Amino acid sequence: MSNLIRPKIRIPQRTLGQPNFNFNELWEKITYAIDKIYERDTHDLSFEVLYQSVYIIVLNRKSKDLYDKLTEYITLKIKSSFQCEEWSASSDNDGSVFLSFISNLWTEQCRCFKLVSDIMLYLDKIYCKPNRILSVYDQCLELFKLHILIPNSDTLNRAMLSTINSSRESNTEVSPLASIWSSIVAMMQTVMAEGKYTYFDTYFEPFLLKETEEFYQNLIDVDQFSPLDCLEMVKSLKESEYKRDLTFLDTDSTSKITSVLEEVLIWDKIGKIIIVLTHQALKNDDIHLLQELFDLSLDTNYKNNVLTSVKSYIFEDLSAIHYNESLRKKSLMAISWVNSILQKYDYYETLLKTIDFGITTTQSEEENGNKDVDPHDLNKNILDEQFSLYLSKSGKQSAESVCFYIDTKLKSTSDRSKISNAKKDVDNCVKLFKLLSEKDIFENVYRQQLSRRLLHQKSSIELERWCVRKVKEEMGVFFTSKLDGMLRDMSKSMELSKAFAAGYSDTLGDINFVPQILTITSWPFQNFTDEELAKNEVILPSKLEQIKLDFELFYQKKYNERNLKWANPLSLVEIGHQFNKTYHELSMSMITAVIFLLFEEHSQLTIEMIEEKTNITRDELLRQLLSMVLSPKSRILSKKPMSKSISSSDIFSINESFSAPTLKVKVLTASAVVPNPTGTSTPMGTRISDISEDSMTSNGLSIKRERLVQINASIVRMLKPERTLTRNKLFEKVKSNLKDRFTLIQEDFTTSVNDLIEREYLQRDIEDSSILHYIT
Repeated sequence: MSNLIRPKIRIPQRTLGQPNFNFNELWEKITYAIDKIYERDTHDLSFEVLYQSVYIIVLNRKSKDLYDKLTEYITLKIKSSFQCEEWSASSDNDGSVFLSFISNLWTEQCRCFKLVSDIMLYLDKIYCKPNRILSVYDQCLELFKLHILIPNSDTLNRAMLSTINSSRESNTEVSPLASIWSSIVAMMQTVMAEGKYTYFDTYFEPFLLKETEEFYQNLIDVDQFSPLDCLEMVKSLKESEYKRDLTFLDTDSTSKITSVLEEVLIWDKIGKIIIVLTHQALKNDDIHLLQELFDLSLDTNYKNNVLTSVKSYIFEDLSAIHYNESLRKKSLMAISWVNSILQKYDYYETLLKTIDFGITTTQSEEENGNKDVDPHDLNKNILDEQFSLYLSKSGKQSAESVCFYIDTKLKSTSDRSKISNAKKDVDNCVKLFKLLSEKDIFENVYRQQLSRRLLHQKSSIELERWCVRKVKEEMGVFFTSKLDGMLRDMSKSMELSKAFAAGYSDTLGDINFVPQILTITSWPFQNFTDEELAKNEVILPSKLEQIKLDFELFYQKKYNERNLKWANPLSLVEIGHQFNKTYHELSMSMITAVIFLLFEEHSQLTIEMIEEKTNITRDELLRQLLSMVLSPKSRILSKKPMSKSISSSDIFSINESFSAPTLKVKVLTASAVVPNPTGTSTPMGTRISDISEDSMTSNGLSIKRERLVQINASIVRMLKPERTLTRNKLFEKVKSNLKDRFTLIQEDFTTSVNDLIEREYLQRDIEDSSILHYIT
């Protein structure tokens, strides 16, 4: 046993057994050897003789006696070793002396336990293992736990905590006591407590985690520091704690302490100022700070809190954008507002692209099963969510403003360079389409404005097709079906116009006749009845009447099964006229043009004369004359006597002194007139509007009707499979079903339910009116 080198073991032969077996003599040899092991004096010991002694005792069926006596003797040696070691509690202020004492005692005891267990190898094999009791070495560890660790557990724990906290307070990452801590922890993880758990798992780790939480809870008061200083302190503490823990703990325990720090320092301390820090980072374009905040913890809930703070800042920033009420024209207000929105979107899109938000998913994405989200998609989702919320605050106004913005950009396309700029602006605006909550309003207004641009030839047809394709990509084919129909009508009209011009050049002369054949179902105009068309039928100048008849004949030859209905209120006429000082191209409605063209043959006319020659109704005639006489920008007629009202005795003539700063002049039409008992008529208000804008006044009613149809259909779809639903549950289902078209409100839902009940599609429950039944 010299130099603690164990020779190769051979099982003794039976002949080595003593005829007169004496347990006590053999036990004395073993105790003598144990004493020498504890005295570190083993050079005279023979491992083979000691092994033979154990073998003989086991062979003579005294295994239990040997095991029990060994347990008692090792207990004495352990207690004796603890009492003999030098350690003074009075001089141990922080517990480091006690820790060093326990570490050395553990190392020495393990050396002795190992040598004793080597001697008892045969006892382990024949007695311990078959009887499922602790091996000699494990029994020694158990005795060490019972007589050293358990009685001194509080002192040991406090000593460990005291020295660790001292290192924390001095912010020392690698403590001089790290090797002792590591030895103590290894001891605790070696000694078993109960079941499969070690002394470390049962007694020390829970204590360390609890005290660590309390230490850091009391370490920082966020009210005493600025948010940035607090963040720097937390980062420094977190980093130093992690490095310190790795010097004596395994990765699992280190991870648990990190979780405690995240809960105390990040969730509690930083959590109180996370909104302030996030908003400060975004306000100052501090990408580094924002990334630091996000990476401070791996916890998904924490990261989502950072994202929530980012979203709240973006929404607050957007909420600061208001309509510029100082601008008179609605289109200018809309352009200014949309430009501000797009600038914000581009700014935040560029900003968020530089931040790595990892693979964190929001709650809504998890509900939809999108757990593998591309970081760039996540950034875009954050942006889209907040912009959508902001736009939905004023849903109708947002939808109309986006339409006005596109309308203005598409109309400013007189040359190639402007078309390129328009495409760039519209392409940048496309991203707002899907974010609008009132998409049906957007669709209706867009159709109205597209119809005006097409009919008045205010934009490039190719550019319009390109724009509709963009809308289709964002909103879907169903959304653009009517828009495509309008464009098809214009293309077909251009073909017919060219063909008619080629075949009837003599009839046309110097008149540029542009027929526009519109399919009723595609265009956003009311379907005029025969009675309404007859009411608006006017007597055209002979040349225009001939062109009209020739075109009807031409069209019938091509499409003999189709009927043409002339919609004069939608027609547009451009007339060139030389006034005294300037020449102008006057753009006006067909009815206005019929009145103006009368003055080619007559220098002066009264109301009765105009009415007789044109067949225009009195109310419409008064409205048109008011526009031509009183409008400050298009006063192309004059009257005698000059006044702000019109009477049957007035005489009208061309205002030859008319002049305007531009070549093209648009003659707008008054919205309404108020007839007086005296036979005069005055304008109702002062608004003079384009007739195409006038037609948009019915847009709100049209949308209400369309919504009622869609809500009715959705209610039936949702209720039919269920047969019975509560009113609230049905409302939520229908609202979700229609969310891609518009935001359902209770008032519209109630109207629709009442309509369906009246039409006997639904009925309320007799006993509970909040329950609705589908009637089969």
